Amino acid sequence: MSCCPWLMAFKKTSLLLLGLCSFAMVMAAQEEMSADALLERGVNFVRAGDKERALHDYNRAIALNPGFANAYFSRGVLYDDQGNLGQALEDYGATIRLDSSNVAAYFNRGLIFFNQQKYESALADYNSALRVNPAYTDAYYNRAILHRKQGDMDLALGDYELTLRLNPQYWPAYFNRGSILLAQGKLDPDKPVVHYWPEFGQQGKDKVLVRHFFNHSAGVPGWEPRIPFATVFDWKIRSNHWKSSPSGGNQAAAMPITRRPSAS
Repeated sequence: MSCCPWLMAFKKTSLLLLGLCSFAMVMAAQEEMSADALLERGVNFVRAGDKERALHDYNRAIALNPGFANAYFSRGVLYDDQGNLGQALEDYGATIRLDSSNVAAYFNRGLIFFNQQKYESALADYNSALRVNPAYTDAYYNRAILHRKQGDMDLALGDYELTLRLNPQYWPAYFNRGSILLAQGKLDPDKPVVHYWPEFGQQGKDKVLVRHFFNHSAGVPGWEPRIPFATVFDWKIRSNHWKSSPSGGNQAAAMPITRRPSAS
């Protein structure tokens, strides 16, 4: 038995109205979201990998509150991650104008300037980051890389020293500092490593020379036995690993990770 045509039309109209009402309720709820809520949701979208929706929420948060420094910063990080460096620089600049204490905005902008070879601008931003937070280890480390790039080895060594004073486990700073000292003749490339680091001589490595260590041919296995990734940047664990590893006969080994300037 078929339904009356007018009843079918009524059902269709009712469903359409219900759908429109639901859509209107969703839109109204979105319109009622605060700038803070939009920022938080945008951050969650980024974590979920939905950068398009995150950008939409950041834009709406800024439209609702044009003085929202954290929204500009988050959008800047998103643009930075997408390679849209022009927009990222604009947003980091807006963040700093609105909140001159945002150390991460100085740091991230400095990183972009560094990679664009605008070294004076990068240096100014790293200096500003350190004025805001004198204990910002990554800023000292990145500034050391910049000084070295500009040929000022004494300033680079000073910043590596400050890095290690703040974080004795920051192992790339040891490696980079050592390479400068080697180039300056303050380390003898033909001396055994044990001359400077006696504990390194375990497991038959007493004949490994400094030059082998710095050209990555000391024959020390990269990560055998395996260690958890979370401990890779723990200097004590890594150095103990190197000390106790057997020599592989001066074969080329895994190149140590040297930290490049990176957003934090």
